[in-house]
Amino acid sequence: MPRNLLWTTSRLAGALRDSGPALLLLVLGLAGLSAATLRPSGRDGAYAVLVPPWGTTAQALEVVGAAGGRIAEVSASGTSVIAIASAPDFESRLYDAGAWMVVEPGTTWGCSSNPNRRTML
Repeated sequence: MPRNLLWTTSRLAGALRDSGPALLLLVLGLAGLSAATLRPSGRDGAYAVLVPPWGTTAQALEVVGAAGGRIAEVSASGTSVIAIASAPDFESRLYDAGAWMVVEPGTTWGCSSNPNRRTML
């Protein structure tokens, strides 16, 4: 191997070794922040319910109905809905019924059927 290639490879390995803990903290911090931001609070009994991107509006409506909730709004794509229910275990019932993801309604404003509206509720 050429001498310059060995020097560059060892330098790269040293840089990765030195920055590894910082990169690990960055990844763990971003994962924790994302989880805390997306976790639904259940405030006012409202939840944004998402089905897989290949799902249908009917599938989203069935999930909410099976969990015992009501529909407040349907997204333009039809794969997410805002559901309302007063049951304390509504989030877990949504997952049991087939929800792909349940998040805070305000975080999905980009999926809203009304592009001029910044929040769902």
